[in-house]
Amino acid sequence: MNDLEEELKKVFIKASKLVEELPDGLKAAAFKIAVAKLLQTGSTELSSNIAKLDIETVKHQHLSNNSISDLDSLEIEANLKDFPKLYGLKKGQQILWMLIYCGEKGISELSTSEISRIAAKFKLDIPAKNVPALSETSFSKGYLALKNGKMRILQPGIEFLKAINKSE
Repeated sequence: MNDLEEELKKVFIKASKLVEELPDGLKAAAFKIAVAKLLQTGSTELSSNIAKLDIETVKHQHLSNNSISDLDSLEIEANLKDFPKLYGLKKGQQILWMLIYCGEKGISELSTSEISRIAAKFKLDIPAKNVPALSETSFSKGYLALKNGKMRILQPGIEFLKAINKSE
């Protein structure tokens, strides 16, 4: 084995280790990025952190891009263990409930239009244009976070809904 083959072998092994814990759907793309970054910098030690950052970017983009198709194929069930029934809640509370539900299905952040689409799947009338107003109280109480136009539920919001369930 010559020096080039030996170096490539090291790069492939390092790239494999960087992507081994990722979901199968991400491994191929992340592996290509890791190999490219490792070869680009020429140092497997120095560039492994750069490759990890790029892999995280791909992972985030993959989850964001996949959320649309994931939403379309999302199984609908109006009950969550330890939480109140969806249909007995006010619309703002229903948004919190749907964020928890989607989080349990692997989709942790939703845009206003995605929330509206999920609501429609549950036969709820929550237009995207109304989501900000319906979520205002939840934001002010620290139940929700907003980043890059996507909402995610915070622990106080989860606890709030659990408390509603206990009071019923």
